[in-house]
Amino acid sequence: MKVAIVHGSAAVSAALRRILETGGGCQVVWTAAAGEEALALCRSGEPAVVLVDAALPGAAPADLTRDLLRYGASAVVVLTDPRTPRPDRVFEAMGAGALDAVPAPAVGANGRLHGDDELVQKVRNVARVVGAVPGTTAAIARAPHVAGGRPEALPPLVAIGASTGGPAALVAVIGSLPATFPGAVVAVQHVDAQFSADLALWLGGQVALPVHEAGAGHRPAVGKVLLAGGDRDLVLGADLTLRHRRPRDGSFYHPSVDVFFASLAEHWPDRGVAALLTGIGRDGAEGLLALRRTGWHTMAQDEATSVVHGMPRAAAELGAAVEVLPLHEIGPAIARRTLVPTASKRGTRG
Repeated sequence: MKVAIVHGSAAVSAALRRILETGGGCQVVWTAAAGEEALALCRSGEPAVVLVDAALPGAAPADLTRDLLRYGASAVVVLTDPRTPRPDRVFEAMGAGALDAVPAPAVGANGRLHGDDELVQKVRNVARVVGAVPGTTAAIARAPHVAGGRPEALPPLVAIGASTGGPAALVAVIGSLPATFPGAVVAVQHVDAQFSADLALWLGGQVALPVHEAGAGHRPAVGKVLLAGGDRDLVLGADLTLRHRRPRDGSFYHPSVDVFFASLAEHWPDRGVAALLTGIGRDGAEGLLALRRTGWHTMAQDEATSVVHGMPRAAAELGAAVEVLPLHEIGPAIARRTLVPTASKRGTRG
């Protein structure tokens, strides 16, 4: 597993190399202290999972991410300082194509190193995603059916799934919805658990609608955006409240779009609108198909406007998307569909 490191501190780069090579079985193929040096090394023909310091002097992580991917890097992971995490830089880089983010290991008050195992596991997971065999899909877990009441009035529901490039895509889609939007929005973005709360705050600062991290017991509500937190899957229960579920062993898309969409197909009694945005892999494609089969209006982002077209392409290949649209048209399409009352789908399944 080839890894490269871009960090302004030679001492930190050396420590990261030791962690990755000694405890992670990785091969660190090159290190760089600046963006231009990193691009030159990347062009030399050693594609790798590249760790990029979020606070790299003289280089915006988003711009460097775009260039590294263009010059052949397999994937980019943003490395943050736990003391100054810079969530704005993290989500801008993820919007530009960074696959994930992880805090840099640090020495704690007890003198022991913390976060090294997390770093190694993150790099391994990213390498698995990049090297995943085409055609494999994340398993869809159905929410258990239990008796539960239905609220008298349900809001029109919008469900969105995204991964690589997702933060910027979510801003584009949700940002096009007015503050008076009459529907409820629930979004699932692949993100590390340590950044999910910051992502909700960051997204809320970019759009008119209030954004909150989804918590157990929350219900979709008119005029609000609920964002799935990291490392646990979000599902809708039969009582129409949200809850968290531990991911299945061996799965690496967290939170899973497929799992969430499947739970909506199982339990949400009305037709809604769902969109699958930019992202690597196939997560969300089968879940979107399940929603289409229960009467939802489904959309997928087109290739030209996707940072990575894996997830929406998979949805289109399955016939899961009623429409394939450029990013700037998805928000207005959601608004038009949500302004039209939807009929209940109860009793429509045979």
